[in-house]
Amino acid sequence: MSDRPSLPDGPPVLRTGVIETCYHRAGKGPSILLLFADGIADPLGAQLFERLASRNRVIAPTPPPGVEPTSWLRDLIEGLGLVRPAIVADEPLGLPSLAFSMQEPDRVGAIVVLARAAHDGTDAGLLCVRIDPASDLATRAAAAEAQIVSFLHADRE
Repeated sequence: MSDRPSLPDGPPVLRTGVIETCYHRAGKGPSILLLFADGIADPLGAQLFERLASRNRVIAPTPPPGVEPTSWLRDLIEGLGLVRPAIVADEPLGLPSLAFSMQEPDRVGAIVVLARAAHDGTDAGLLCVRIDPASDLATRAAAAEAQIVSFLHADRE
C-alpha cells in the first residue's frame, strides 16, 4: 500500500494492491472519513467536507467502481494509517459502513449514516440509537424507547 503524490492538479491517490483510490483531505483534529459515492463531486458531500474540515481532519475518498465496499473501507483505513476514525456515510455506502463497524468495532470511532429521505410515514426513515452499555437495563430501554418514539412520531404531532 502506498500513498503517491497527486498529479499537479489532482487529489492524492492511495494504492492498495491493484486498487487506486483518489481522495481529498483538509483540516486538523479528529479524523473523519466522509463517504459519498461521488466523493466531493456530490454537492452535499462538498458542503460537509468544507464545514467539517473547520474542526476536523476530513478525508473524502471517491470509491473506485466495482470494489467490494467493506474490504475497500478496511484497506482505506489501514492504508491511510487512520486510528478509529469517525465515518460519515451517505447512501449507498451507509450499510457497508455499518457492516464494517460491526465486523471490526475496534477500527471505527463513531458512525453517522445519512439518509436523504424524510421520514414522513410513507418514505423510509433511518435512526441509529446509541445505548450506553454501562447503564442499567431499565435506563438503556427507556433511552432507546424515547428516541424511537420521537423518531417514529415526529411528523405526526
